Amino acid sequence: MAGDGTSATVFNNAGPNEDSIDVRAEGAALAGKQLFGLDLTIARILLVDVDGTMFTSTALPTSPVFVEDSEFQQTLVELVDPVTNEPTILEPGDAPYFLSVFDPLAHIAALQDEVREAPVSAGMVKDLLKPLEDAHARLGTLTQENVDEAAKELQKFIKIVEMHRAKKIPAPIADSLGAAAQQILDSLPRGCV
Repeated sequence: MAGDGTSATVFNNAGPNEDSIDVRAEGAALAGKQLFGLDLTIARILLVDVDGTMFTSTALPTSPVFVEDSEFQQTLVELVDPVTNEPTILEPGDAPYFLSVFDPLAHIAALQDEVREAPVSAGMVKDLLKPLEDAHARLGTLTQENVDEAAKELQKFIKIVEMHRAKKIPAPIADSLGAAAQQILDSLPRGCV
């Protein structure tokens, strides 16, 4: 979601020592976007820190660390049936909401370190690192095309691990490498702009 209809507003000491950030998308930003087969018309997340320690200014944060200081969130997702025009509000109780930090580059870098430390031949290390390097390069810019290509590289890595499992890569190491790659693969976002 980008462009007209999107906003992120930081409130520092708004009210009695309260900090918050209000992130929303509506209108043109959501044109043509759907969730559960319904048109997405409003998406809003408000994080609130009643102690006022989340921000020191109204500048947009450059790191997700501030989230740890929030005491609660308010989420609004409005969906409209494209046939009947009937609105539905997705309430927080309708799904388990949680906050998480998505950092595939750090996870791939950690997996590359694990490959370098694995008790395998130098040639095998090179073969294993190639798809990880390509995936890492792709995820430097999160477009759907780059995410899809990174996913293919991670799948290629998993195939190499499985193909050489037990013969060139000890089974416990292969299990660890494959599971780590699959976890990154499973966490890749879908529907990037």
